Amino acid sequence: MDEATIVGYLAGYLATLIAVFLYFLPGLLLFVLLVVTVGLLRLVAQPFLFLIHRLHR
Repeated sequence: MDEATIVGYLAGYLATLIAVFLYFLPGLLLFVLLVVTVGLLRLVAQPFLFLIHRLHR
């Protein structure tokens, strides 16, 4: 096994790694966007939830 074969395998592994990352990137971005949206909605709703809890007592 010479140096060119090893470099070829390395390039193939890197290309595969990048392709798999790009394949799953839309799902990852959607998940991050969903988590951020839920966090922002909870942050906005927090005062109202506190008020409702306080009025309920």
